[in-house]
Amino acid sequence: MYKVLIVEDHALIRFGLRTALESKEYIDEIYEAPTAEDAINIINNKFTDVVIMDLGLPLMNGIEASKEIKKINPQIKIIILTSHDNKSEVIEAIRAGASAYCSKDINPDKLADVVLSVMEGALWFDSKISDAVLNALKEEKHVKELNISDDYNLTD
Repeated sequence: MYKVLIVEDHALIRFGLRTALESKEYIDEIYEAPTAEDAINIINNKFTDVVIMDLGLPLMNGIEASKEIKKINPQIKIIILTSHDNKSEVIEAIRAGASAYCSKDINPDKLADVVLSVMEGALWFDSKISDAVLNALKEEKHVKELNISDDYNLTD
């Protein structure tokens, strides 16, 4: 049984996510936070297994919030749920500790499956952004291969 925190600034979307998840037998409790600050307060006061995080939050965005949450508890799984598909945001979300990156047009039952698979240790990326992730990783590897050393043997 898992405890889920939904971090989303739109009440209607929070309601829809709660409705989609509360009937699943593996969901124990569902907490809600409209801001990153509220989410961090919940994380500090209630045990939470997985966070479903929007990126476009007011004040502190979802990537910064994910970093802060991972500092508090590195074991928490983070699922990014957003309408953003910018390659750099995807990579930053992964670096911030996200285990999954989902588009907001995901089927609610599929999102519930993603929650379960992430809690079982899987990584999951929406097919719309998986190419961007793979290409960015290839580019990063290529750049690292080219920059083997920062020491260029230059004299003073």
